[in-house]
Amino acid sequence: MLLAFSLTALGGSFALLAIVLGLALGLQLRCRLLWQAKQHWRVQCDSDGWWLGRATCGLKPAQLAGEVRLWQAFTFLTLVDERGKHPLLLLADSAAPDDLRRLRVWLVSHRSAC
Repeated sequence: MLLAFSLTALGGSFALLAIVLGLALGLQLRCRLLWQAKQHWRVQCDSDGWWLGRATCGLKPAQLAGEVRLWQAFTFLTLVDERGKHPLLLLADSAAPDDLRRLRVWLVSHRSAC
């Protein structure tokens, strides 16, 4: 009843437009969040080399493209596979702290070989 009163008090077309815009923005935000959830990558480095894949797919072989930036809280990598270049940003909570430390040590010690 309160909603019907406010629609008539403000002018029905203006209030209806505001509701439609709010629903459209909410739907766009939901679609964007669902799209972002599919964009997460998994990276693995073992004795066989680098592996890269989306969170929902299997891992495929990749190569480190040589562009590596190590900062306190971030690690920037560029990996290349048959689909092209993939710039990746690893945050401090992207993996277990020991795994990230080992990765950073490996990147520093093998940077000249990349």
